[in-house]
Amino acid sequence: MCSNPLQFKDGTQVSCRECDECISRRKGDWIARCAAEKLTANFVYVLHLTYADNANGTTPDSAEVFNYKDVQLFLKKVRKAYKKHHEVDGEIRFVVAGEKGSQNGRVHWHMILFSQKDLSPLGTFKYFDKGMRRKKVVGLPVNERLTWSIWTHGFVMFQEPDERGFAYVLKYCIKDQFGLQKTEGKRRFNKADIAAAGMFRPSLQPPIGARWVEQELAQLRDKLAVKPNINIKIPGLRSYWYPRATLRKKWLLGFHEINEEAKKKRGKDCPQFSSLLHSLGDTTKDIEMLLYGDMKTEKDMADGAAWEEKARRMEARAKGEANGPTEWQRRQEHKRCGQSHPCKACYHGFSEKRRDQFWTWYWEQTDQFDPEQNPAKQFDIWFAKQTGKNPFCTVHGNAPF
Repeated sequence: MCSNPLQFKDGTQVSCRECDECISRRKGDWIARCAAEKLTANFVYVLHLTYADNANGTTPDSAEVFNYKDVQLFLKKVRKAYKKHHEVDGEIRFVVAGEKGSQNGRVHWHMILFSQKDLSPLGTFKYFDKGMRRKKVVGLPVNERLTWSIWTHGFVMFQEPDERGFAYVLKYCIKDQFGLQKTEGKRRFNKADIAAAGMFRPSLQPPIGARWVEQELAQLRDKLAVKPNINIKIPGLRSYWYPRATLRKKWLLGFHEINEEAKKKRGKDCPQFSSLLHSLGDTTKDIEMLLYGDMKTEKDMADGAAWEEKARRMEARAKGEANGPTEWQRRQEHKRCGQSHPCKACYHGFSEKRRDQFWTWYWEQTDQFDPEQNPAKQFDIWFAKQTGKNPFCTVHGNAPF
């Protein structure tokens, strides 16, 4: 939880990204994403790339300022050697963090590589010790200075690709957003911050960790089940992952699609869907995504006339029943129109103003319940027991537009 959230004029709050809580959360998020990516890769490498002095003893330019082109060229060579050795186009995915050392400000790179085939046969490795003697390497020893023919600027060092290794690399991922002006006078202030020493670049297509998320969602879809909350347990990771941004959206939209499929096949929500919904607290955007899907990709979301016509047809059909609705029809109508949240058909036909009106009304209702006992859940349960319809229902509602 951010200790110093920023607040906009409309009352919306966002994380500051500067406090210790935000920093810890960002680092933890990236450790979890790398742990998830590791589960989809056959080989994972944690390595560090350094720069040696020039032949005349001077410091090379790339050791004084970040030169990301060196990393790009390195990755290009790795991919080329990978294709030549394994005779297959293999995707090399990465997370790289550049750092300026706190003592002399010398640039070096920390990197995590994910691949489906072994990288150790690529190029030539040799030991690089203080006496400058070199001998060939058998395997890839950890915590040893090595030369690698693919990285010609200095020595490389490998580390165990476990949670500790990920944490060591990813502690530098936060340096790219901080400089002296952001940390002076705070507990994080140190010499490394004086250098404003950070650059962070991950693979983007797809995002790191996304493939594991897709695999997990596919397994849940086969079972027509969802998780009880958004705290995700990743095998091999000691703590839980509370996903953010793009991958959080992927989880929530995936849960929404699974639940929609379950309602079509079973006529009711997935087991634990209610627990998942109420675990989201008062985050309107998350709740909206879980209940109604991606509003931006709905085909008819801007076609209000189409939704109004659909509502008129539904109302006319209800009034045209010769002997009135059956008990089963009444139950189905209450399940659709008598809940605290309007159904997906109604909600997707709302204008942005009407959506805002609904959420304002909803949170005002929850304020009447015990704040210590999940008020949103209490209100949802109470409302479902009533005989009336949701006031924002397009067919039966009476809320003003």
